[in-house]
Parts: sequence; C-alpha cells; structure tokens
Amino acid sequence: MSAALAAANDNVRQFYVYQHRRNDTGEIFYIGKGSGKRAWDDHCSRYDNKIWRGCAKNGYTVEIVCDKLDEKHSFDLEVMLIAFHGRKNLGTGSLANLSDGGEGVSGRVLSEETKAKIGRAHKGRIISPKTRAKLAEYCGEKSSMWGKSHSPEVIAKLSASKIGNKHPLGFKHPQETLPDRQLRARRCQIRADNSSGFKGVQFKKSNNKWVALGPKPTGERGHLGCFATPEEAARAYDAAAVAAWGAGNCYLNFTAENDLAA
Repeated sequence: MSAALAAANDNVRQFYVYQHRRNDTGEIFYIGKGSGKRAWDDHCSRYDNKIWRGCAKNGYTVEIVCDKLDEKHSFDLEVMLIAFHGRKNLGTGSLANLSDGGEGVSGRVLSEETKAKIGRAHKGRIISPKTRAKLAEYCGEKSSMWGKSHSPEVIAKLSASKIGNKHPLGFKHPQETLPDRQLRARRCQIRADNSSGFKGVQFKKSNNKWVALGPKPTGERGHLGCFATPEEAARAYDAAAVAAWGAGNCYLNFTAENDLAA
C-alpha cells in the first residue's frame, strides 16, 4: 500500500462510537458517534436536550466503545447500540438520545438555495442571555484554539483569502465623506443600549466610577476623566463638546444649562 493511500485510509477511519455513563448510578444514558473531542464536549445539540442534562447533572464518564472506524460503520454501530439500550423519550430504555442515530452532516455541501433559506431563518434572531452565558463558557481556556497558534502556512492562506475581500470589516469610508460623518456623530443622540443615560458616559468597573469620553483639544475622542456620578461625567462631556464644536453643532446632555451659560 502506498503512503498516500495509507494516509487517505487513516483520514477515513477517524470516527468512533462513545457512551456516557452516569457517575451516580453507573447507568449508560447516551450513545453517540464522533471524532476529535466530540465525546467530551457539551456541544450545543445537548443544550436543548433536557433528558441529557438531567442525567448528566451529577457527573458522567465518557467511554469509547469502538474507535478507528469509517463513518458508515460508526453510524451503523451507533444505531445498533441505541436500539439495544432503548430511548427514554419513547419509554423503551435508559438513553437520553432523541433519535435512533445514523444522522450526520460530515462532508455535506449545502446548495446556495439552502444557504439562503438558513440565512433568512436566522435573520433577526436574538440569542437569549442564558444561551450567551453558555457560549461564553467556551471562550478562554475552554476554547479549542486556547494555547495554540496557526502555522505560517495557514496564516499565509488566511491572508491570501482576504485579498479583495468585500466584507464590511474590510470597508473604509472615502476620506471626503469624513466631515459629514463626524457632524452626524456629534449630533446623534443617546444610544438605546447606553446604561448611563448620558451621551459620552460609561461606567468603569475597575474603580466603580463614571468615565467621560469626548473630544479633546486636538479634536480626537479621548478620556476626559473619572467621576463619582454619571451627571458629573455628562457635564464634563458637554463642556468638552462645546469647546470643540460649539453649542449648536453637537448633541448635549444638559442643553438648558448650556443655553443659560451662553
């Protein structure tokens, strides 16, 4: 067998079948097929499985039933084991599985029509705080790339793929539109997600103070100081905004006070 054929065969035989065993009762409660770290990851397909969460709440052990399988044989073994143990939701056994197994999307290529349908279905979708918290758990040390770095070859490929990119992240406004954009930014009111209630004011957790962010004498936006109350920070922003742009050319937090001062 040639080296290339052997390598190809190794890539095909990369799947395994695993089971989850409860630490409190020793009962097998989940059968799955996967590769890599799939058996150990609490991936998103389990977040919505209340039966699995109920069985796993007191801890569980991952056991590899059989590894170095191709995808077809791993699916076949998964189906057989699920049928043998039975499913809780059907009243036939102890497993938290919600299907009979044999499904998967490895190597699946979506058509443009299917991609468009999926895009429309997710457009405007709002992720709940609970889901956001679970997703955040897998940042940092739990991230699959934690402590790793791309090879120079991969970095070169990623860089080459961005050449000519039309994505908004790579978009730059023409320089001639800068004055108009700056004027609109100065005149815009408070954003809906602003927790301080004042423009140019943010809360700084490290010192429990309110920070004013506004125009400096150089014209650039910067740190204007820390204050005990958001009102004090808002007045600092107003003073800097009036000094830089004039009272009639920007949005102010305390318009009446600045009118009297004028």
